[in-house]
Amino acid sequence: MNAFGTPRRALVGVAALAVALGAGTGTALALWDDTEQFSAEVGSGMVGFAIGKPGAADRTVAAGPADRLAFPLGPDEATTLLDTGEVAVGIQVDARADGNKGLSYALDLPDLPADSIFGSSTVRVYRVDSAAACSAHGITGRPPAATYTPADPDGDGTFEPGPAGWDRTWASSTPVRADYDDDWTATEYWCVVATLGDLPDEGSYTNTATVSVEVDGDTYTAEDTWRADVTTAADPADEPTHTINFTHSTTRPGE
Repeated sequence: MNAFGTPRRALVGVAALAVALGAGTGTALALWDDTEQFSAEVGSGMVGFAIGKPGAADRTVAAGPADRLAFPLGPDEATTLLDTGEVAVGIQVDARADGNKGLSYALDLPDLPADSIFGSSTVRVYRVDSAAACSAHGITGRPPAATYTPADPDGDGTFEPGPAGWDRTWASSTPVRADYDDDWTATEYWCVVATLGDLPDEGSYTNTATVSVEVDGDTYTAEDTWRADVTTAADPADEPTHTINFTHSTTRPGE
């Protein structure tokens, strides 16, 4: 069988690279044989790994075991986050391994600049059961795999900074086990949920003016106070790209 269930043709020779899979999307999933010689007993050791937005034809495909696959969060997602105060971004991971190979992968989470829109937001990364389960209104029944807390998460319109950062900078999964006898494919989903806090240029100020005048030896004083809110000048078009990097590896039984 090839990557997602169609009949496999015999593999001959060494390192059969870039076997293509259309999978009905028009985008090929690159496969490779990372064993030096085909073995009928353990299969070809064929592996496939790809990421992208759920259901999208445009996926990032690993060309080999050393590839790092990048999933970007940038101006488009920041626009929704600034306009609505929240955003949820789904990620689909397609994995395939055979020949008694197990496949694991990890997500390396990005540094978020404190003056960026994402860096001013609480960001939670979840593994979810389906694309439909990814929602900005919350993920039920499962804690986040990682959480970023911004300098001021409360969103009250006044920036009062505190410590910021991830509670952990990575997450991982093992979708394909190493103790099987047949081809094995898996699709997993992740959800990045961001809730906007206070941006560094937000706040308020209060001014007080006092006027005194003396009339016929008496002093009269008047005082007035006024308050103004300062809204952010952040422009989503200037948001830097925050990249989640995916890496993967394979193992044999007992490793």
